Amino acid sequence: MFVQDKKLDLHLWPTVIVKRQLEQTPDWRPLVVHAWGDDSTKEMQEVNEIFSAAIREWLEAAGFDPDSYEHSHVDRGIHRYKPNEYIAPHWDGGDLTVILYLAGTGDMNSTHAHGHYHAPTQSGVTTFLDPRGASASMVRKPGSPDRTFFSFVPIAGLVVAFPSHVPHFTTPHFDAGERVAASSTFTIKRKT
Repeated sequence: MFVQDKKLDLHLWPTVIVKRQLEQTPDWRPLVVHAWGDDSTKEMQEVNEIFSAAIREWLEAAGFDPDSYEHSHVDRGIHRYKPNEYIAPHWDGGDLTVILYLAGTGDMNSTHAHGHYHAPTQSGVTTFLDPRGASASMVRKPGSPDRTFFSFVPIAGLVVAFPSHVPHFTTPHFDAGERVAASSTFTIKRKT
């Protein structure tokens, strides 16, 4: 389902963020028109499988046994952004958020010197803020890289899973076409 992706150098980041590229991006038009939220449609089943795979990978990356946990939807939606629209800083309810970018732009080959995906001055940059706030900058050694935020430019087919409490936002979308993303927040609990 996922193609091989660069390992993110987030060893100093306070939480796990899993970011993978799909081999093939689902067609978002049927989701928007009739399928979103209708789990009986093949389009929604495909998205649910992508979300479940991302949750499993996040659990593994965070050091948990994925077979010992189950998840359920808290909230889900399709988000369409026209030029000049953006998402203000916020955090989500639930335990884990998964975003699937269905249409958008960006360059995944540009990297930051420390292994992060570089966020060039393009539109629709997604940024995560260190949930520890100002304390993170106070404990950095002089001259160390700034790890108080993590940014990337989303492209179609990108899947990102992260703890829902991590603040995040996007810069304005300036491209001519729409940027479309499917997202869902989940509760994660140990199986009984």
